[in-house]
Amino acid sequence: MYTAQMTALKYIILFCMFCGSFGIEKHDSYTKLLNRIEALEQEQRDSRLKVERLEHSVNFQSKVIQSQARQIKLINEELFKTNKLLQQSNRMSTSNNRKITILRQLLFQEAQSKHNQKTDGSVSGMGSLPKQKEQKTQGEDFVDVQRPRSQAWLKKRGAPTGDSSLIKRQERAGISFSVYLDHDLTLGPHQTVKFNQVIINDGNGYNTNTGVFTCLEAGVYMFSFFIGQRSETDGVTAAYAELVINSQNMVDAVVETYHQYQDLQGGNTVIQRLKQGDVVWVGLMLSGHAHIEGSGSLRISTFSGVYLYQ
Repeated sequence: MYTAQMTALKYIILFCMFCGSFGIEKHDSYTKLLNRIEALEQEQRDSRLKVERLEHSVNFQSKVIQSQARQIKLINEELFKTNKLLQQSNRMSTSNNRKITILRQLLFQEAQSKHNQKTDGSVSGMGSLPKQKEQKTQGEDFVDVQRPRSQAWLKKRGAPTGDSSLIKRQERAGISFSVYLDHDLTLGPHQTVKFNQVIINDGNGYNTNTGVFTCLEAGVYMFSFFIGQRSETDGVTAAYAELVINSQNMVDAVVETYHQYQDLQGGNTVIQRLKQGDVVWVGLMLSGHAHIEGSGSLRISTFSGVYLYQ
């Protein structure tokens, strides 16, 4: 509309100039006016070009933003998949740790069995005679004195039977426990984690109602604990746990999650000499509240202890 008006005005002025109805002075002023009109038209054309360039730039930036948004979406999907793989890896690691623990126990039992057999053989050889055979009195059969004797055979004849403390410890039931948490907990600082499900509790030293192990016999014990945590929201969520003996902190564990639905586990192990009546438990430390994950199928929050030696 503006361009059409300017063009019409220009033609009217030209028409008046050629008709001779204006003087020379008026002719000069109208020439200046026409030049001004042409300058304004040029500025308008330049402005249009700038607007078109800006529109092109805006469209290009919009496409770039859309492309970046798609890339961010793909990255988020990859992060989600990676988090799932990490969760699966953590579960596999937990399972492998359990298998390793079982294998270690089996190896320890096998080594202890070989040690006992070796002890039995050395003890039976101590009472051997220079002769290979001796004849029993009162009509008994001949007995090969070089053959290794059993513990019962040696005990019946009053012979020494190896390390008495080791034999005594083997004869009694033993002291050990392993428990886990089968439900989620939210606890405050210095509250005790009550692991309520028992895997083994030889000696009944662990109390599921209080979450406390009471030492039944003085000696050296090994304790280990693990705390699991699952984050329900994005952001850092932390749980700080400690193993306590007689209200004294021994070792600590930290679990920090950074993403929603992330499962992590933290724990620690300690070997300590205890006196009869000493108490041991796992509790939370620092201020605030912490969420601990527990499950009957995924047993990632556990507490274990075993008597080693006097």
